Amino acid sequence: MFRSIKGVPAKMRAFAALAVLVLVAMVAFGVGAKESVQSQDNQPPAEMSASAAPKAATTQTASSDTPRDQRVREQIGSEVITITRFGFETRQITRPAGRFFLIIENRTNVRGLTLRLTSEAGGRIVDVRQPSDELDWAEEINPPPGRYNLTVAERPELSCRLTITER
Repeated sequence: MFRSIKGVPAKMRAFAALAVLVLVAMVAFGVGAKESVQSQDNQPPAEMSASAAPKAATTQTASSDTPRDQRVREQIGSEVITITRFGFETRQITRPAGRFFLIIENRTNVRGLTLRLTSEAGGRIVDVRQPSDELDWAEEINPPPGRYNLTVAERPELSCRLTITER
């Protein structure tokens, strides 16, 4: 299949050809990634709201016929709460009114917990049982100003207070 050229064994030439092919592929992927990053850099940055937490998601609101540059971007903050066997690691949260992602990280080693977010004024905002195959749960919520308690139905002694203030 391969003949020896000036003392270079056929296996070495095959290895060299494969190395060149891999190098060309890496350069091609690098150029594509650079163009992708540059096209994202050309878009105007989303404004940070005062209520945005360190982790925030961006949603775009526009109809499908709206040009890409005219879409409105809105920062949605998030609150991450971790449940351990000792309780909630964040026991109290205060944030301004508005939409945000409530993210619960279950680190209790117990699956299928029932999470409840209830208002002190009465009424449940969230009542969800985590699927047995998932440890974490997240949902976008927009509760009105007030005080809320996040509890685990299976362990009612565990709770976290969430206070939503006026904007």
